[in-house]
Amino acid sequence: MKVFSRQARARRRIREPLPGKTRIAIGAIALGLFLAGRLFPEAVESVYGLRAYPWIAGAVASVSSAVPFGLAEWVFLLILLSILWAVPTYAKRMRRALEGWPRSLAAGLLGLAGRIAFFWTAFVVLWGFHYARPPAERRFDLAPPLTNARRAELVRDVAREVDSARASAPEDEERVVADPEEGETLGRHLLAVQAGVLRDLGLPPIETGRPKRPLTSALLLRWGISGFYGPFTAEPHVVTPSPPGLLPFTTAHELAHLSGFATEDAASLLAFLTCWRSERPEVRYSAWLRLYLDVGGRPEGRSEAVVRDLRAIAEFFARHRRGKEAEVLWKGYDRFLEAHGVEGGAEGYARAPELALRWIAGHGMPRRPRPAGGA
Repeated sequence: MKVFSRQARARRRIREPLPGKTRIAIGAIALGLFLAGRLFPEAVESVYGLRAYPWIAGAVASVSSAVPFGLAEWVFLLILLSILWAVPTYAKRMRRALEGWPRSLAAGLLGLAGRIAFFWTAFVVLWGFHYARPPAERRFDLAPPLTNARRAELVRDVAREVDSARASAPEDEERVVADPEEGETLGRHLLAVQAGVLRDLGLPPIETGRPKRPLTSALLLRWGISGFYGPFTAEPHVVTPSPPGLLPFTTAHELAHLSGFATEDAASLLAFLTCWRSERPEVRYSAWLRLYLDVGGRPEGRSEAVVRDLRAIAEFFARHRRGKEAEVLWKGYDRFLEAHGVEGGAEGYARAPELALRWIAGHGMPRRPRPAGGA
């Protein structure tokens, strides 16, 4: 009886607001809703994408944007440490309440599962449901898949546009396209332009938020990562330095994630539409340069200025070669996307230029906007 009383007291002492079993149950409910959402993407779009998410992201971003540095990396670190610490912590605390290490270890594993379920549930609510929304083809009203002849024609149009856009873009002292100012000013501009694009698409814009520079930029460059989105803090992160000319497009891509475009192809398509609408020549050129690179464009036949930029980009990537561990990292990201129902996983990056060409095929070449205050 004394042993039983001692165990009961120990169990009461280690009770938590959300014990492992409760967290696992909540995680199971979130998983069920997520899987059901993948079967009914239009319902997810109506309930989550158009109503719940804009309110959630706006509230979280209003807090994180008030902080001058990025919070996402610290949150990721704390989550990782919390998960790694779960098993020994739970096992040690429960050893006196349970008989022997086998049951204590089982309790520790239960606590670990509960902790993972808790964080995954938070991820689904803050971001994960976007993977169940309709694909980009339906959200952007794209033209049907292109024939080879039509695609070749559009690629030639893109080549002409990249030369034309480069003619009005500013240069630095080395006669390479000059990057715009980093951070808040560029982010505010792109966020405002992107809001207009989203309204035209009948989608709610997220008008609060700011891009941050990650503390781990040097490491991310080694891994071939140009930016990432922090779903727990609603923070777009842009790695700097950036390849010449591509900073505006990369910033617009990460801001598109903030606006609820989870897949890489949809985020890139929204980034193209955003940059093309800007009145700033270096921003428009950034989108055409990115698209020209993505469709396999080469220096041959381009203007001297574009050739200089392409060489500068090649030199940039030569200086920042991917580390050997990058392949493992990208495979992990690919598996993560596939597990959340993204067909092709990380291949979404490769689908983006085709979506952009299909948008041009259906809507025509983007018109060059007039400068603010122009006639």
